[in-house]
Amino acid sequence: MAVFDVITERKQAEETLKKSEALLSEMGRMAKIGGWEFDARTGQGTWTEEVARIHDMAPEEQTSMEIGIGVYRGESRQKIEAATKAAIEDGTPYDLELEMVTAKGNRKWVRTIAQPVREGGKVGRVAGSFQDITERKQAEIAVQHANRALAALGAVNRTLVRATDEGELLQSICDAIVNQRGYRLAWVGYKQHDENQSIRIMARAGHDEGYLDAMQLTWADTERGMGASGRAVRSGETQLCQDIAKDLHYSPWRDEALKRGYAASIALPLTDGNGKKVFGVLNVYTEEANAFTTNEIDLLEEMAGDLAFGVRSLRLRQERDRMLEQNRQHMVQLQDRLEDTVRAIATIAEMRDPYTAGHQVRVADLAAAIATHMELSAEQVHAIHLAGVVHDLGKIQIPAEILSKPGRITDIEFSLIKVHPQAGYDILKDIAFPWPIAQMVLQHHERLDGSGYPQGLKGDAILLEARILSVADVVEAMSSHRPYRPDLGIEVALAEITKQRGVHYDPQVVDACLAVFREQGYQLPS
Repeated sequence: MAVFDVITERKQAEETLKKSEALLSEMGRMAKIGGWEFDARTGQGTWTEEVARIHDMAPEEQTSMEIGIGVYRGESRQKIEAATKAAIEDGTPYDLELEMVTAKGNRKWVRTIAQPVREGGKVGRVAGSFQDITERKQAEIAVQHANRALAALGAVNRTLVRATDEGELLQSICDAIVNQRGYRLAWVGYKQHDENQSIRIMARAGHDEGYLDAMQLTWADTERGMGASGRAVRSGETQLCQDIAKDLHYSPWRDEALKRGYAASIALPLTDGNGKKVFGVLNVYTEEANAFTTNEIDLLEEMAGDLAFGVRSLRLRQERDRMLEQNRQHMVQLQDRLEDTVRAIATIAEMRDPYTAGHQVRVADLAAAIATHMELSAEQVHAIHLAGVVHDLGKIQIPAEILSKPGRITDIEFSLIKVHPQAGYDILKDIAFPWPIAQMVLQHHERLDGSGYPQGLKGDAILLEARILSVADVVEAMSSHRPYRPDLGIEVALAEITKQRGVHYDPQVVDACLAVFREQGYQLPS
């Protein structure tokens, strides 16, 4: 009976152990984690079912340190070799996250933790855990890639805000892209409508090293037009190449691309506002294959859309500026013709009075000199000069015999002469000058104290430009010969405006006139 009990207990223990092992195996499968061990002297090893499954191998297949290391490539291979050597020679444990290639060629990310076990003072074996972390690592990589695309997108949008030149914009975009880690080359090309249907490189940044110049880019439906750029231009859709080494469309350029470290690329069409007409393409190359995640592609497409919008906006702005400049030049031409016509009319008016021929131009020149000394704007100076040229235009309505009468004129004749400011105003008032030329002409005989004509305006009610014209008019008239008197000379004229400073004439204008003659040496032409 006692023997039977012992056997029963042993079977129960075995059954419990099997259940525990099954549960442990199931938990390992769910967590994608298992254990391994290898002999530090012989290199032979063992692993759990889950570790074998992660390697895409059968659990009964033998493993070894050589097989374990052999699944890694590149940087991961270098890391595991160094860590294994340190573990065996120095007893140094390790905890690494590495990329491996399974027996079936699948790429996986794993976390392997190792603990050396000393036997007789030396490391006799190394044991550890092995976990498939591919999903977590892919999520991390996706976030990293999305973040770099987002950073590039932010830099691009900041560039768009500041851009004023299309070429500068395109170059700044390319620079902003390659400044993000992992982007090896970026370039923008414009669709050409030439015989070869070529794609013209407009901007580039990164590791080019002559690659683009030798590509002979085209969007034609030919072998060389089957690349990502040509397809993107023809279709208006994003073209993705996740592995340049394996993409058949890349055969004309594959060797040169791989030499320069390009592993994957994406070509993003640049379109007009409705997305139907492609005018260019944005290309981005990475240094790792299968680099472009869904989120990253979405962000890059958004960036290409923003770039296309920026180009369109700049072109619209440039076209607007060009049209505005054309309109400005046209308006200047019209204004010049208008002013030439008015000057011609003023010349005709002067021809009726040979004694005052040139008076208006001399007044205009002096008034402009006074205005310049007073630091008025160039526009104001020009307006004053124009008003000076036509300020006596109204005299065209005064009988010529009065204008050229050699003796003293009568009160009636003077009353007729006093009408000329109003007459000049009536002629000019409907002409669309950008300045109040008609009002300047109307007010050029007004006086500061209200004693002038035709309206009897006082002080600031008189335009500054008219106050300048009145001083210039008096100085020129007193200095010139008239049919009823000889010229009085410039000193008499200057003395007169000095005497009437603040009474008839604006003090600032008088001071400026005196400075023009006495400090600047201005002289009235004879």
